[in-house]
Amino acid sequence: MAPLHFLAAIHALLDFCYLAQMPIFNEQALAKLNTAPASFHADKHAILAAGGCSEHFQIPKLKLMQHVVPSIHTLGAPMQWSADVTKHVHVTEVKNPAHAGNNQNYYTLIAHHLDHSNKCFRFDLATNIASSHDLHPNNGSDPTDEDHEPNDEKSHNLLYHSPIWKIVDYFKITDVLANGISHNAPHLTHTFASSTTTIHLATKPHRQMTINEAATLFDLPDLLSAIHDCFDRCANSIDHDISGQRRASLNYSLPLNKIQIWTKIRMQVQNYHNPEMVEPAQMMNVTPPSQEHPCGLYDCVVFSPGAESNWPSQGLNEHMIVQLQLVFCMLGTDQFLTYVQCFHVIPPAGHLTDATSSGLHILKHMMRSNRE
Repeated sequence: MAPLHFLAAIHALLDFCYLAQMPIFNEQALAKLNTAPASFHADKHAILAAGGCSEHFQIPKLKLMQHVVPSIHTLGAPMQWSADVTKHVHVTEVKNPAHAGNNQNYYTLIAHHLDHSNKCFRFDLATNIASSHDLHPNNGSDPTDEDHEPNDEKSHNLLYHSPIWKIVDYFKITDVLANGISHNAPHLTHTFASSTTTIHLATKPHRQMTINEAATLFDLPDLLSAIHDCFDRCANSIDHDISGQRRASLNYSLPLNKIQIWTKIRMQVQNYHNPEMVEPAQMMNVTPPSQEHPCGLYDCVVFSPGAESNWPSQGLNEHMIVQLQLVFCMLGTDQFLTYVQCFHVIPPAGHLTDATSSGLHILKHMMRSNRE
């Protein structure tokens, strides 16, 4: 394992990269940004001592880091000066049309190419609208339910004229649903929210099977007892602990023996630097073992046992790291449940701290008393 000061130096560089991307700065943020390079220089000796590099760190524009804070004082946030958008436009509007021609009369060729692309875009848009009305006159499907990747060949015209990706704001959707504005929705919307996170499930589940079949498929031998315990606690108005001893008897009667299963869910969080903005929703996988993924595909998340969360301002305090292993709903109920594998967050070997100096944590599977 790398020395703690080695990790602290890497952590300082990562901190600088993330902090420099803030859309708005105040004096406190600038102080943190100024501290990051100083922390790196204070701990870089550990990298040299461990043989992480020779005489030079080979970090492009390392000296530039010293000028970022003065530049922010003078010109504002660096992100507003990003050339990514103009570079992308130059590729799509100039380079691609020029490469499609015969290297003659570039300006005329580019103008004709853009004119033809615009006509093709309008034709495809009109035919897509007409065909969607013909095939699905009363379709109330949710466009966010699509799990497959878009077809670039079929959607290139839309992307060509729509370079900005519109982010679906699930926080606004849940607020609308909570206020009863969409009570006439054509189907049930599976979207839930806390103060910092929203969770969206597709309208239709990916699988439906019995509890025993799910336990076998997802390799969860205690799934039935976990469900019994959860419903028993709910029936007796007892808070359900994320871990601990099972208390319910298997004699507790469940509504039905079948469950609906989702193997993909979308999670969205607020922007760290500006909570009024939201980040693009991330796809979380809860996929059972298959030929492509022999061990399954299970993503990990930061979980708050309480109803509200102050993540990430207070770090992992009062939070847990869990691995999603099953997302399901019992038939005959409106309760959506998740089976998770918990992790112990432990400090690095030989250190009694919580790894705050390095910003890294060691995770260890949490076991029950019966070693399950």
